[in-house]
Amino acid sequence: MSRFDFYKESYYKEFDRKETLNAALGTPIALITAIGAWVFYLLLNFDFKWEFSSYALVISIVIIAISLIVAVRHLTLSYYAFRRIKSLKFDDGYIYSYIPGMEDNETFYQNVLNDYGKEVADQEFEKYLIRKYIECADKNFKLNVNKADYILYAKKTIILALIGSVFSFIVYIGCFSVSYKLKKQYQQTKILDTVKVIEIKK
Repeated sequence: MSRFDFYKESYYKEFDRKETLNAALGTPIALITAIGAWVFYLLLNFDFKWEFSSYALVISIVIIAISLIVAVRHLTLSYYAFRRIKSLKFDDGYIYSYIPGMEDNETFYQNVLNDYGKEVADQEFEKYLIRKYIECADKNFKLNVNKADYILYAKKTIILALIGSVFSFIVYIGCFSVSYKLKKQYQQTKILDTVKVIEIKK
């Protein structure tokens, strides 16, 4: 493989990688939505009391909420750069680089052709394209690495939120089960008391 083919392929691979990373945002967003809905359901339906189960649930909700906020932040920074990307020294955020348009390329070629002839023009044009491919592919590679890192951080915090959600689900089901048993026992006791009253009256 020639240098020209290598850098050309690298240039286009970074755009393929960009699309793959953008598509990878779908699953984390869906999980954040589902977990957020679960937390909202808990806040609306759980009967908080001054007892251990309520404390455990509140702690898990706080952990979930913090994890979701951090995950949303990372996902946002993987797609939008609201400030200068300091580590990359790019002032324009997630603006990917492209090689010049056809007209600019042809203008460069014709200028060299008119001054030095076809053989030199072909060589210089290839060098020119290689340089442009290198510049663009290098910047796009760094942007994709930065984007991938933020997505990875987001996934890690989502896993923490999932663990908190599972824990809160166990606590909720346990409290619901205990509440159901107590309610059933209360109803059975009330029925028995009613029967006794009726028998006494007889």
